[in-house]
Amino acid sequence: MKSVGIITYHCADNFGGVLQVYALMKTIEQLGLRAEIIDFQPKEITYQYSPKFDIEYSLETQGLVITLKGMLKRLQNKSTLQEKSKNFSEFREKHLRLSMDTYLTEISLKENPPKYDFYITGSDQVWNPDLFEKIGNSYFLDFASPESTKISYAASIAKKVENEYADVFRDNLERFNYVSVREESAKLYLEDKTDKEVKVTIDPTLLLSKNDWVQISTYNKNDEKFILVYDLVKDPVIVSVANKIAKDNGYKIISYSIAKEYENWKGSFSTNNPTDFLGLVEKSEVIVTSSFHGTAFSIIYNKPFYTVPHPTRGSRMVDFLNKLQLSDRMVTDVSQLDEMKLEIDYTKVNKKLIELRNDSLEFLKIALGIEK
Repeated sequence: MKSVGIITYHCADNFGGVLQVYALMKTIEQLGLRAEIIDFQPKEITYQYSPKFDIEYSLETQGLVITLKGMLKRLQNKSTLQEKSKNFSEFREKHLRLSMDTYLTEISLKENPPKYDFYITGSDQVWNPDLFEKIGNSYFLDFASPESTKISYAASIAKKVENEYADVFRDNLERFNYVSVREESAKLYLEDKTDKEVKVTIDPTLLLSKNDWVQISTYNKNDEKFILVYDLVKDPVIVSVANKIAKDNGYKIISYSIAKEYENWKGSFSTNNPTDFLGLVEKSEVIVTSSFHGTAFSIIYNKPFYTVPHPTRGSRMVDFLNKLQLSDRMVTDVSQLDEMKLEIDYTKVNKKLIELRNDSLEFLKIALGIEK
């Protein structure tokens, strides 16, 4: 059986980060190959999630004032971070197949790289210049053996990139056999700056069906009917929308953040295991979110939802909803709810999602040598 090594931000304690890599690993296994996550844990990624505060690293990268503020915040949230870290670690141990060796630095990965027939970088912001300037070129697969096949899957540059990075992308993409990205803007940029053909593919979470996700769902509490609020930026529009729906329908609210401004607030799921998050999506009546993965899982589970696009990072969500003809689910003001139906007819949406899924699977099959 041929082997595939995946490198991404699997060590970040956020739902989207670990669920997207689980989905890519699972999809590759369903295609008949052995998939493994390269256990690369650079401090630049793990630092912000660790319950232990690294004073030396913070002083070096953030300065004294931010370090002091960070120490205080970490002390205040220590028990919360410990619980969250424990739950995410348990998810990785149970659901992710990790490489035998753990790599903490770019140098250690280059000195003793794991061996696979295929290497995949992605998904997530693996090509964000803010990160590769600090971490190096590991997410460009510079450690992979020359004879292996190198692939990017739904890699993201994350932001508008200046021309100063053109040489970095041109040089690093030379080693790739197949390139796919997450955003249309990244495709246009890379095709302009390199000689590579670039394809836009869907987020890995969308490669799996609802039935695939239900199999690992674990939230078993018998709650009253509730709205699930997945908001990472504390947008006031989210609060207004959630409160109105709760009031109109008599629902409780379960939110990511501890936010007492929500009416009928029942609790937070910020420290829960990622499989609990899936269960909450499944059991919720309505989802209100500013998160791409909150939107994605709403659609996978065919849930009524309202999306408030992120003010600066919402383009991916807007593009995705437009492709599924769901742009009318985006809300920028609570007054829009008076003109919107709560329920969604998912008949056409599901057909379009299957088309997008099959198109991305075709890319993977060709890149992995399953189809010519």
